[in-house]
Amino acid sequence: MYVGIKPESTFVEAGQPLKYRFIVADLDGNAVAGKPLSVKMERLDTEGSSDDGQPERKLVSEQKLTSAAGPIELAVPTQEGGTYQLTVTVQDEANRSNSSEMTSWVAGGKIPPSRDVSAQALTLIPDKQNYQPGDVASILVQCPFNDARGLVTLERHGIVERQALDFKNGSATLKVPLDEAYMPNLHVTVEAVGSQPRVNGRGEVVTGRPPQPAQADGKLDLPISSESRKLKVSVQPDHAHAEPGRANGLQVKVANAAGQPLPNSEVALFVVDESLLALAGGDYQDPWSLFYRMRPARVSYDGSRQYVELALPDELKQDEVGNGAVGTTNVTFSEGYRGFTGPGGGGRAWARPLSPDFDDGSRMDRRPAKPAPPTIKVRSNFSALAFYVLSARTDAEGRVHLPFKLPDNLTRYRVVALGVSGDTLFGKGESSVTAQQALMVRPSPPRFLNFGDRCELPVSVQNGTDKPLSVEVAARGTNLKLVDSSGVTVQVPANDRGEVRFSVSADAAGRARFQVGAAAGSHADAAEIDFPVWTPATTEAAATSGVLDKGAAVQPVAAPPKVFKQFGGLDISTSSTALAELTDAFIYLQSYPYECAEQTSSRLLSTTALLPVLSAFEAPGLPKEAELKAKLAADLKRLQGLQNQDGGWDWWVRERASVPYVSLHTTHALLRVKKSGHAVPEQTLKSALAYVTHLDQHFPADYTPETRHCLRAYAVYLQRLAGKPNLAQARTTLAGLGGSQKAPRSAWGGCSTRWPTIQLPKTR
Repeated sequence: MYVGIKPESTFVEAGQPLKYRFIVADLDGNAVAGKPLSVKMERLDTEGSSDDGQPERKLVSEQKLTSAAGPIELAVPTQEGGTYQLTVTVQDEANRSNSSEMTSWVAGGKIPPSRDVSAQALTLIPDKQNYQPGDVASILVQCPFNDARGLVTLERHGIVERQALDFKNGSATLKVPLDEAYMPNLHVTVEAVGSQPRVNGRGEVVTGRPPQPAQADGKLDLPISSESRKLKVSVQPDHAHAEPGRANGLQVKVANAAGQPLPNSEVALFVVDESLLALAGGDYQDPWSLFYRMRPARVSYDGSRQYVELALPDELKQDEVGNGAVGTTNVTFSEGYRGFTGPGGGGRAWARPLSPDFDDGSRMDRRPAKPAPPTIKVRSNFSALAFYVLSARTDAEGRVHLPFKLPDNLTRYRVVALGVSGDTLFGKGESSVTAQQALMVRPSPPRFLNFGDRCELPVSVQNGTDKPLSVEVAARGTNLKLVDSSGVTVQVPANDRGEVRFSVSADAAGRARFQVGAAAGSHADAAEIDFPVWTPATTEAAATSGVLDKGAAVQPVAAPPKVFKQFGGLDISTSSTALAELTDAFIYLQSYPYECAEQTSSRLLSTTALLPVLSAFEAPGLPKEAELKAKLAADLKRLQGLQNQDGGWDWWVRERASVPYVSLHTTHALLRVKKSGHAVPEQTLKSALAYVTHLDQHFPADYTPETRHCLRAYAVYLQRLAGKPNLAQARTTLAGLGGSQKAPRSAWGGCSTRWPTIQLPKTR
């Protein structure tokens, strides 16, 4: 057994009784009468807290009662403010007990003062858990110090209202009218300032000294019901169970929360296969829950009271009163602020409203209607979206009828209607439509076949009647050959299914179409499917070269073994230079869509190197010379815009740390473009060469010695290419790579001994 307790209110004013109703119930929730009850009310005295911080419990009343078949009413008188706890204990015949507790508050209770000036906690207790629009919320605010002044801020996506609040005897009751515009919630923030007795380092109150400043704050979120803004949307199909491909309709009705029909309401409606919804995430959300979800406060607070530094009691003069009394209301913080100059005056607070959230949506398009079915219906329209209406309006009775036609699927469709009326009312309605018939065939084709493949194509035959059926199944195909029989008879039990397999082969590439039909007495069904048949062929390329001075040359060509003679052919191309083979690679670089600094530079290098040769031989597919030059100028402008202030480049964006390799590669491209006779921005190239000259200053800390040496070799090469060879750096770099015998080939270009001005030992 257990005891259920329900309070009439969570708090009362001092002197008013606390009223409760409680009942005893068994594990099934049935009321149990005649059981002895022990009812005890205690006040939690925080001033007499124990060493572990637990409040002292002071008995207010205790009595014995007996449970009844209905609720028992109890009123407990109160004299002092504070926190009260009601405990009700029930016992069964085996002396097993079970207790329930309920905490209530009485205005005027005291909370022990804090020992510092950091923000203490205000306790905000609402009189209800949920509110209706138009209600006035009554909030008990308990302050840890007496005679305080408070500032109340109402917030909802910014500041709504601010008002002052006076505390008497450490508590105050705040009344907040809840306007309909505040749905679904309103945030309440209360800040309080005042004074409390001066304490020493051990937390003991020191008499005869001025009080010390104090502050506290608390927050509360008041939920406001927005059920009045919810539409009742009802959507019912004309036929909940219908044959596929048949006409159907939807009856939609829109009413407000009170059930009154709403004319000229707007409805968006769709009918979609439930399996598709499951794959997409389940369902569409009710627009009411989107527009009336809980709103954030969007207000942040900054203050300076936390910087108040309390003086030690010995540093202050004796209070003129001489008794250490504390009772002033107009409190001024005069202790002094750490890190601030000027007079301290209670601190300041700033509230900053932030920008609200926003939502977006998505739409589905109506699918085109399929042509009228033949006399013996072949199901071929397997669209998952059966029907979609973006906007429909209700009539004077809040109704609208929408006719539609089902696709050929054998499935269950979800019907969803999303409604809106005016600017504030939203709702959602759902139902379902099942497409089925007495006899159904479901082919399960492969995703594709390759030319020459053979497979068994399964067909499921379903009997939806209460009697067994002898079903004749026939099949035919286009671009798909039936290997064995094209027809078979199968016995299908009542409300059961059977399977038939047809052996097929794919003899030609293209699309294969497969039709299957079934008949049993007056019941019949047919379905059509199609899937691709691919060609498993690859291209082999071979190249040869030689010298042709005069006359002609004979080049024998042998066909590869085991080829499909139905496909393919022989293509022969000739060129007077092997450079023509680079055409494809050149075009690839020109059309590459992901243009970071390194890829743009690679395109510049290929353009300057191969443009004269490829243009001379008029390579097929090559852009015109004017187009290539325009692209070259655009690439130079892009690299100029990506250059960092240190002269280097990142992969993708400016103002990100320069990458040494990308910077060297880009500088290389700029030098090659300049040497080919094209104009290069002088300042861009000058900054890039300065980066190259002082490359060691730009290495990340995690670069290995080998990486650093190879990049230095690239830098030496670029200085030589720019006409400013650096012999000393070349020698140092080559030595760091282990000499000419061990240096990788990637470093030889910069440190080559073929420089006429460099004399190195003949070790290479």
